[in-house]
Amino acid sequence: MQEGATLLFTPPQWGGDKVKAKVTLETAAAKYEAFKPASSIHPNWGKTANEMFIEMANK
Repeated sequence: MQEGATLLFTPPQWGGDKVKAKVTLETAAAKYEAFKPASSIHPNWGKTANEMFIEMANK
């Protein structure tokens, strides 16, 4: 997710790209869907932010 967010918010002249960001964010989304925390105290965050970034990349 962090790599996709960086690509999304970096200007194109410095290597940013919405298309590359969207691909990276969609890969992260697939990993979020497959992830199952080992217990209720294990980290389970980031999915909502990733979905927000995908929406931004679609604009």
